[in-house]
Amino acid sequence: MAENFYSILTSAGLAKLANAQVTGKKVDLTEIAVGDGGGTYYNPTQNDIQLRNEVWRGNIGSVEIDSENPNWIVIESYIPATQGGFTVREVGIFDDAGDLIAIGKYPETYKPSLDDGATKDLLLRMIIEVTNASAVTMKVDPSVIIASRKYVDEKVGVVSDNLTQLDNKVMSHLAEDATDAHNATNISLIDTSNLFTSTNVEGALKELFTNVSNGKNLVGRAITDVDENITIPTDPTFQQLANAIGQISTGNKWASGQAVISQDKLPFMYVGTGSANLRYIEVYGLDFKASNIVVIANGNARGFSVYTELDDYYNYSPTVKTAPYINGAATSAVVYNFRGDDGNAYSILGGFRIPIHLLFDEVGVCSWIAYE
Repeated sequence: MAENFYSILTSAGLAKLANAQVTGKKVDLTEIAVGDGGGTYYNPTQNDIQLRNEVWRGNIGSVEIDSENPNWIVIESYIPATQGGFTVREVGIFDDAGDLIAIGKYPETYKPSLDDGATKDLLLRMIIEVTNASAVTMKVDPSVIIASRKYVDEKVGVVSDNLTQLDNKVMSHLAEDATDAHNATNISLIDTSNLFTSTNVEGALKELFTNVSNGKNLVGRAITDVDENITIPTDPTFQQLANAIGQISTGNKWASGQAVISQDKLPFMYVGTGSANLRYIEVYGLDFKASNIVVIANGNARGFSVYTELDDYYNYSPTVKTAPYINGAATSAVVYNFRGDDGNAYSILGGFRIPIHLLFDEVGVCSWIAYE
């Protein structure tokens, strides 16, 4: 049976908040802690006074009131790359008196250590619902929100011209003086990954080129949303799109670089209903909050994602649009649309995390560019 994840105020938290509304003495939230639940999931209750098996504790990094629900307090912090070697299944918020104010059941997440051969910062995010957010104060440690991951300050790399090479190879094959058995319509397609609806090579190629156009239009639209003065050519090459990205002038801050695709997967919510477990990239160390992000996977991974806060086509903002591609070409007529603020996907002051849908489900390197 699927696990349900949630956060609740403890009895101590409820009592202190009620007292704060009567006396005017606010509750000071200061620390966040995580535990491994003793090796398994359990369901926290209001009667809990501590985590079942605490493995890490630190200061609260950032706090804000939810823009759509004034009674939701959104608390975030990072477990630094130097700490790890444990699995997170429970999270708690403590006040300046050391009392457990809120406790949550957290999706199982392994925090690697240096001994594992790889490490990373882990973002913690918890939402507390209160009847009066003004009864709570949060003491934030400024050093926590300083990103520890450095980013490479370089322009987006030139996208491979593999699509042109593929086109040349296909046209050469179709031009061969051969029997009808070599016609693309007569060559059956064994598609074990269900990437195409067609059952022959010609139909699959038509789908492929159609989806390339869809992918280019998606990236081109994201570029012109940021800078309407840039002209995108009809049926542009990926090189032209990369050049157009370099021409963007917003008057705002921007950054670019490369990032390693995650080894683990997280559930990301579709715009609408449902979710999908996908790999993702995380970037920290920005001195601004990105409102538009373009990510293109390199090497064998092959996929692209576009995060934007400007798109209202699906009556939801922000969104993350993502699709895999072969040699620069999108492989599905459907571009997957995910929520850009579902807790696992986000863009905040200092960095972002967004999913990426890959053709080959493996770790690789991707190029990214982000605009304020």
